[in-house]
Amino acid sequence: MSQPGPYELPDSAVNALNPLSQRLIMNRRGTTLWEVRTPDKFFAVKIGYPTEAHQWTALAPAREISILRQLTPEPHFSGTWGRGTWGAQPWRFGNSLYDRWEHHRAGPDYPEPDLRDAAQCTAALAALHRKRWVHGDIQPAHLIMSSERTFLIDLALAQGGAGPR
Repeated sequence: MSQPGPYELPDSAVNALNPLSQRLIMNRRGTTLWEVRTPDKFFAVKIGYPTEAHQWTALAPAREISILRQLTPEPHFSGTWGRGTWGAQPWRFGNSLYDRWEHHRAGPDYPEPDLRDAAQCTAALAALHRKRWVHGDIQPAHLIMSSERTFLIDLALAQGGAGPR
């Protein structure tokens, strides 16, 4: 089966966000991800669609927004479209732990990683656990590190709270 998409922002997302610009970030495994600039801020907009391997990916964006609404008071938007759901959440500026530690994977002479990075990532995960949630898909690419803090992203598989099962 060929990779469908990328899919454009659904009309309901355009109406909710009033985008000034958008940039395609990726399209794979049931998700098209856009960085969207609005008059007020930047959003990560995920458009979910079913794949042959995983039908549930069509529902993942709305599930993630349902979880994020329980974890943070920031603005989140979601809706449906012809092939699934979409969700918009604040864009997290920074570098993923995966990208930040890329040079540590360069070969046998790689430098030692900065353990402060690991401590910041651990603190972000501990904060989620204190709220009685587990991530469900923790990996270095899901930790975005800025100069102020570390964010966990991709919470569609998280468990805890009152999230949809």
